[in-house]
Amino acid sequence: MKQYTVFDKRLGQVILFVITLSLVPAIYAVEEAAAKEVEKVVEQIEIISEEKQKKESEQKSLRPEEWSGLTEIKYLAYIVDIDSIDDANQNFEANFYISLAWKDKRLINESGMTRQIDLNQIWSPQVLVVNQQGRLNLSLPQVAKVEPDGSVTYIQRFTGKLSQPLNLTEFPIDKHQFNIHIVASGYKTDEVKFIPDNKQGISGGAIAQKLSLPDWEVKDFEIKSESY
Repeated sequence: MKQYTVFDKRLGQVILFVITLSLVPAIYAVEEAAAKEVEKVVEQIEIISEEKQKKESEQKSLRPEEWSGLTEIKYLAYIVDIDSIDDANQNFEANFYISLAWKDKRLINESGMTRQIDLNQIWSPQVLVVNQQGRLNLSLPQVAKVEPDGSVTYIQRFTGKLSQPLNLTEFPIDKHQFNIHIVASGYKTDEVKFIPDNKQGISGGAIAQKLSLPDWEVKDFEIKSESY
């Protein structure tokens, strides 16, 4: 008995072909023909696997419906706290959430299931906090929630230091503006557009009413999208 084993790279399963050969010269041709058929199956599986890998690569690198224009990203941001202000090093430490939502028809799931997909497996706007100082900590997994209709939502919580020029000439009665700059890394304004989302009466974002900073109070808060 001779066994030919083919590994299906798509499914991670083993397909086992068992061919029984009698020990007579006339049957050797059957073995050779069977081996050729197995080679054809292997080749076909490899071609399908390459096509799948190509499709997955395109899903990660190409924007949703890139051919039709820019990709709209709805955003919500919430400033949980400003933990500290360091005038000597010209920075402040912030704690904030960001929610980003977009549509990707390539992820439509006809089974009707909502999925949690690793962010590295799909296209995302690759957001970057431009004025971060050092490394920002991420509190949530790098995954996106994908609805059956292809609606994608990514939520992340950031904590860390952000650079901010501070003018202290009017200390101790000074007033400062603290900014958090978030961009879609590698994309132009005609490719990705940020649009404020509206949920529960909040447009674009909000800030906690009380911060942990002593002797400071919030005078104003604004969140907007503009060319960087």
